[in-house]
Amino acid sequence: MVSAVSLLAVVAIGLSVFFATRPKAATTTSFSQTVKATKTTQTVSVSMTGTLAPQIESDLSFPVSGQVTAVNTTVGATVKAGDALATIDDTSLRNAVSLANANLTSAQANYTQVSGLSTSTSAQITAAKAQVTSANANLATAQTNLKNATLRSPIAGTVASVGMTVGQQVSAGGGGSAGGTSGSSSASSAQIVVIATSLWKVNASVGSADLANLKVGQAATVTVTGSNAALKGTVASIGIVAVTSSGGSSSYPVVVDLTDPSTTLYSGTNVNVTVVAASYPDVLVVPTAAISTQNGQAIVQLSKDGGTVATQVKVGRVFGTTTEILSGLNDGDSVVITITRAIPTGISTRGANGGFGNGDFPAGGGDFGGGAPPGGVAPAAGTGTGAR
Repeated sequence: MVSAVSLLAVVAIGLSVFFATRPKAATTTSFSQTVKATKTTQTVSVSMTGTLAPQIESDLSFPVSGQVTAVNTTVGATVKAGDALATIDDTSLRNAVSLANANLTSAQANYTQVSGLSTSTSAQITAAKAQVTSANANLATAQTNLKNATLRSPIAGTVASVGMTVGQQVSAGGGGSAGGTSGSSSASSAQIVVIATSLWKVNASVGSADLANLKVGQAATVTVTGSNAALKGTVASIGIVAVTSSGGSSSYPVVVDLTDPSTTLYSGTNVNVTVVAASYPDVLVVPTAAISTQNGQAIVQLSKDGGTVATQVKVGRVFGTTTEILSGLNDGDSVVITITRAIPTGISTRGANGGFGNGDFPAGGGDFGGGAPPGGVAPAAGTGTGAR
């Protein structure tokens, strides 16, 4: 009997501890805030990141092979168009010009002789004339090769890289010509690279969702990462072939030309670009969180005479965390947003300012969410913003 009583006492104590310590059921609390329907200018913008690059770049290499005899520049040096940057040994090239001159003289003499003989056939005269033409072409090539023994800058700018030293044997055509300009990837193999440091562009990329909002000629705002200074730019080109694809998403190349000349920028610097793709004035909007669905209709809770009235509205476009109201509300009308949260027992539901904790309406964020409203159209691609 004693054992049975003891056992019952232990069970009773255990049950008491269980009911005293078990997790208590969560309670719910509701938060409400009144916001106004307002007319604003809404913009749809596309944001992207990229790197600076010069608009004008000359990737230079000797078009002829030889041993470097002089390098007349260094990285960072300022050069003018036509400046001699480097030379190679031109002994063999001068000899080639002399030989080509001698061959031309011989061909001309032969043509004169053949064409002056009455016994020469038309075929012999034609062949002699062709030899003169060939000799002239060979001389022109030899003279061009001799000229190209000096590597000159075709543009005014700054030397970005030098990939040769005196005594080095260089091969012909390492990624450019002695007189050409280029903006291609040949810079990696060029013997000398010269860039114009006053005109810049941004090499950026965007996702497929933003592609339709971009057009060549649109104005852009460019800011260097870590700086608040804004530079003006223009969308110069938009690629239609994806450059990267990861996780099922693709990105497309976009080039933005800076329209403000600047000599304080550097190639490869990271920048942020914002393009205003569209602007819509006088758009009546409310926070998307204010809209719910009742019987398939978009509804807001209109604040009226100290209470709320369920009011049907027609919704339009979505701009970020706000939604356009096409009918059902007027500018200045107040609507009430209410949300119910599950709050564990023992945790205070009161914030420093009451209501939402910080006293501010979390427009579209946190528990209120965002995205398309009930019965609304798909959100506009890019980032939507509004201005009063």
